Amino acid sequence: MPGFWGSHLGLVDLRLEPAAEGWRITDFTCRAQPAGAEDDHPLITGPALMAHHRTLRHFRRRIGRTEKPLNSYFALIGDDPGLRLVAMAQRWHVRQALRGSCWQDLPILTAAAPFRAGGRGGPQHYTDVPAGGLTLRNIADLYLFPNWICAIHLTGAEVREWLERSASMFLRVEPGKLDQPLIDPDFPSYNFDIIDGLEWQIDPRLPPRYTPDGRLANGDSHRIGALTHRSRPVAPNQPFILLTNSFRLSNCGLFGPATAGRPVVLDGASRTRDILRRYVAQRRVLAPMPAWAGAFAPCPAPRSCSRPAQPPPDIWTHFPPGSSQPVSTPTVSCICGCICDRQRLASGRMHAYLDGERLARASASPTRSGPEGSSRNEPRLGRCPASHPFPLIRLAGTFLAFARIASR
Repeated sequence: MPGFWGSHLGLVDLRLEPAAEGWRITDFTCRAQPAGAEDDHPLITGPALMAHHRTLRHFRRRIGRTEKPLNSYFALIGDDPGLRLVAMAQRWHVRQALRGSCWQDLPILTAAAPFRAGGRGGPQHYTDVPAGGLTLRNIADLYLFPNWICAIHLTGAEVREWLERSASMFLRVEPGKLDQPLIDPDFPSYNFDIIDGLEWQIDPRLPPRYTPDGRLANGDSHRIGALTHRSRPVAPNQPFILLTNSFRLSNCGLFGPATAGRPVVLDGASRTRDILRRYVAQRRVLAPMPAWAGAFAPCPAPRSCSRPAQPPPDIWTHFPPGSSQPVSTPTVSCICGCICDRQRLASGRMHAYLDGERLARASASPTRSGPEGSSRNEPRLGRCPASHPFPLIRLAGTFLAFARIASR
């Protein structure tokens, strides 16, 4: 295999010799040649140079501005402002397209998945658009694939099953057991749909309901709970319009059974990337906030994983609202790994955030890449400050955690 993103070139050399019936292969060699190992040849780069410059000018065109950075480091816990921007653009387009139809009064939900969230793509496989001008290159980074936007009619029960398929990304977690992987390495992030417009909880103590290829694995397992729409419980027969893409409607993969035979409200007439570009060009200045819709169900056990008998020396010192006395709270051993006792944290919301940090770090765990450019995700949790080569991400997560505590 030549690798992904043009990292390698697959070469096959054949040794031939003439024979009575033609040529005969006497020997062969196969290898993956790393791209960039050889100098550019002017006979190849010369004719392509002008087209290359035209392409750069096209993708460097500025079409808008974002007031906030758009990155996917915490996309697997729903904290992805870029994904939120895609959802906003999809809803804006479909609302206009359904105006005047029999579907216009139904609640609109929009499903979007992170395409770049670490995992098999490697530890650098993330979207990171800084605050400032947005170019066509940034739009292509936010939405990689040339999918068409589509909309289907689903009931509340079918929407719940859609979320069950997404929640199958998480492996089963046994309370009290040390260093458990949370992310299934065989589950690609582009199948982790986050539905904007709903709130729900995921119980990872239950086994996943579906396999990564969409087959029913545990029919009695129902991880999705507390499913609400606008703070009201979703009824099984409640009608919705779900915005998705043409890949989901291809009747294959994880969501194939979920879309087969469902009424198509809007067939793909526009590419999602073009809709995103038009939305940004119309709004000009954007400040998308990530939609924190999903959460892990609270665990009745006093601890979600073990920690040393003696509390770690590091502490957080903060002043609770209305108090002049500082409160010291033991920290976890690693913000991306061990979760300490729920009662030892100063804020329940902080515990939920650390749960999310652990999940996000599981996706971005160190990976091993083979000589052919393939990679194998090996999520590891627990006491890992020395093993994780992501100090900047860990520092950013720490800063966000303190900022959220200070703002409460």
